[in-house]
Amino acid sequence: MNENAPRSVCLVILMIAAVALPLMQTGPPPELEVKPAKEEVAANPCLGYDACLGYDAGGYNARTEICPGGSSTSGPLGNGVCPVANLSSYVDYGSGEVTTTFYGFMDGFGSAASGLDDDDVYQIWVPWGYGINVTLSWNHTGNMMAAGIGPAGMTSYSYSPAGSAYSYAYSTTASSHVLSTIGHSVSNSMVDIYLDCSGNYCKTLYGYSSDYRMDITTWPSDAGSYGDSTQSFSTGVIYPWDNGDTWVGGCLQYGGTFCNVNGGSGDSGTKTIAAGQ
Repeated sequence: MNENAPRSVCLVILMIAAVALPLMQTGPPPELEVKPAKEEVAANPCLGYDACLGYDAGGYNARTEICPGGSSTSGPLGNGVCPVANLSSYVDYGSGEVTTTFYGFMDGFGSAASGLDDDDVYQIWVPWGYGINVTLSWNHTGNMMAAGIGPAGMTSYSYSPAGSAYSYAYSTTASSHVLSTIGHSVSNSMVDIYLDCSGNYCKTLYGYSSDYRMDITTWPSDAGSYGDSTQSFSTGVIYPWDNGDTWVGGCLQYGGTFCNVNGGSGDSGTKTIAAGQ
């Protein structure tokens, strides 16, 4: 009996420990712990002007696309070229108006030889069913820039090889410009935004702001107007209507060229237009 006492004591201690240790835990078991979600770092942090892309958007006058400084080693491609800034993948769209904000920089009126950032050119591929407004603003009351929006390939703020700009603005005193594609069907096409420094009004050297803000607002559009457009058809044989009729009301139902629809009381019909038409 005595020689088994140590073993019995050890067994009792182990049994007590097996019961007591789980009760002594200060927190929930590992399988019940809630781990906080990790904060994700932006995949593409802002690299600087223009539009956080880290290079000048478009270069000098007439879309020469030369980076400020004009050296053969400047520019993101190492050949002196700053490409037109394509914002297509950054602009947002929705069921109503949606605004995406960008910031840019231009610091002087000049030419390629002057090494100044004289103009910025952006482009956006517009999907089916949308139009675009652009609001440009800056922090002084002088006219910092002239600006225009139009078809791809614009070489100035008011004109492009493909035709006149959809909208452009130039004034002697202003703190903002508003551009719009309204009246022009730009769905499924590339649109340019051309900004051109106005004299020295974009130079900090002369006490003006070199920074500007560009708000791009997209809106559902049909045929260049807001929302879905409607079209009236003359009464008569217009096939097929949704109800299967080949006419609306009694017009042409009995042949002939004269048409009187229910004595002037009016008739109506519904015709569904396929997507994209």
